[in-house]
Amino acid sequence: YPPPELNSFWLKNLFLVALEQLGDSLEEIRSSASGGNMLLSGGPTYGSINT
Repeated sequence: YPPPELNSFWLKNLFLVALEQLGDSLEEIRSSASGGNMLLSGGPTYGSINT
């Protein structure tokens, strides 16, 4: 078994990498979702007509 210090180091590295990738994918989802929402609603004029 590897020493605990090395183990925690690898765990921390993996966690940081996973966190970074998660943030990237979240940004992609957020940008695509906002773009899709603008397309779906058709802008503020459509909303004012709808209400």
